[in-house]
Amino acid sequence: MRNFFVILGIAILIFSSIAFSEEILVKAGHIFKVGITTEVGTDRWSGIFGNIIEGEVEDSNEAIFQKDIYEPNQIYYLEFSASNFLDDLHYIAFLPANTSFNLTKLYNVTEEDLEEQGIFNSTNFPIFHPNYYEIADNPKNTFCCRKKRLTIGGSEFEAFEAVLQKNVSYYLLKYKINETSYIPMFFVHLKSYTCFNEQECNFEAILPVGKTYYIYLLSVYPPIKIDVWIDEEQKTTFEQTALPYNVTVRTTYLYTGEPVSTNVIIFEENGNNIFFPFDAQGILSRGAALATTDENGYAKFVIAPTEYPTSQKYRIGVALSDDGIIITKRVNLTVINSFKIEFRSKQVAEGSLLDNIKTTINAMNPIINAMYKWGNEYRRGFLYYVIFYTNGSYRIINLSNMQQIYTIYLKTGAPNAITISLRHPNESLAQNYSIRARELRGYLLFNPTINPPTISSVERINNVLRIGNEQQFIITPTSYGDVNSTIYFEIIDPYNVKIGEIRNVTINSMLDFVGGSYFDPPDIYKTIVNAMNSVGYSLYYSSNY
Repeated sequence: MRNFFVILGIAILIFSSIAFSEEILVKAGHIFKVGITTEVGTDRWSGIFGNIIEGEVEDSNEAIFQKDIYEPNQIYYLEFSASNFLDDLHYIAFLPANTSFNLTKLYNVTEEDLEEQGIFNSTNFPIFHPNYYEIADNPKNTFCCRKKRLTIGGSEFEAFEAVLQKNVSYYLLKYKINETSYIPMFFVHLKSYTCFNEQECNFEAILPVGKTYYIYLLSVYPPIKIDVWIDEEQKTTFEQTALPYNVTVRTTYLYTGEPVSTNVIIFEENGNNIFFPFDAQGILSRGAALATTDENGYAKFVIAPTEYPTSQKYRIGVALSDDGIIITKRVNLTVINSFKIEFRSKQVAEGSLLDNIKTTINAMNPIINAMYKWGNEYRRGFLYYVIFYTNGSYRIINLSNMQQIYTIYLKTGAPNAITISLRHPNESLAQNYSIRARELRGYLLFNPTINPPTISSVERINNVLRIGNEQQFIITPTSYGDVNSTIYFEIIDPYNVKIGEIRNVTINSMLDFVGGSYFDPPDIYKTIVNAMNSVGYSLYYSSNY
């Protein structure tokens, strides 16, 4: 059970009854509206309501909390930190059994289930027995038979609905706990309501007395579980930076355990990224190796974390993503030793895959060496100023000669310093707009394979996110050898919507030292390139010795 969900208050109001006030609507003997009131007594139901407060959580099939409902005539108040679940796509559910929720054990409820020997039988709920049919507030009278279709975990169910005062609906399905027994499971849609006490709440229900209820937060859509193996051991830690590891990812539906084929990425944020040998306040660089899991839910990668030196900004993980930008679920990984490089042999493959790793590393290291020479020996680079208007037009200026040009010419291995000014057509600055720099199909230092045999085919993506308006940044293409990357820039409005692109970009992939103008890169560029050199040599050593 997850301990980050906290109950903040219980028993905030003692009341003399629950249900069946003079406002209840009764049709043909059936109760269609149930009230949490203080007017008419019953010893068989208690109320529970509450709110979702600030704090994000992940989908889980485990109970988040348990609550004893043994005393009648009480209303219990609960709060859970799960504000990301107030998205109109989640339910809170109450089950009188502690189990890992399995969608295949959830069933439609029928009228027969509400009879005396149904899911509220004398074994499960003695509170309604004997004389089940003579009890005015028995479950049959409470729930039968207003039907409602619910979607839980991507599957549709036919539930019975009870409507509380203030028009708060809650629903009944049944859950199979063994081969012969079913028990009731109660659902409330998480959203904003006015509850019985005229206060705002996010859920409200009444539950039969005499049970401990386990509380779940369940999704309308089928959430996906990610499992990770590093060097064939199920874990989320790398022992040493700058060494290669076999990483296997498996995706399954969380509520059923069935495999699912979907897009996953292994990503690094603010690592030693050849495409972005720079760092600045507010900018996030993210390299992503994207693969599609197979019919059994598996994808296999070779991954080498590049965190060096240790950085508070560094992140590495596995996520669900189609483009390396929007992430819908992530599993964070960690590097235990990132404060020093250890040069040692660590070959994670053999045969053609090992050859692929060596070839990829041997192609990346010359780019890193060129970056060092451009910044420290030649002190030259390629400098551009781009004015982009929010109507989609733009102008490119080569700062070497102050001439307007039609294409940004980028050189592999060189510092390419770019400033993009985002403006409205009246020349005023576009406030709170930002830039993304993207490279597709380039090299990733942390994923040292190119079209590898025997493991998953990978799409390689470099993203530099949240570059500020008129904020200079430095990139270098990683096109070299057999790799021909594509680079372009996206313009993002204050609502995180892409409004335009700059695609007039040409890459010179020759590793020579021709062209450019005087440019002494900032110290952060030189520091990062030196760190990349160490990481690159460690990868070379590990795969060749």
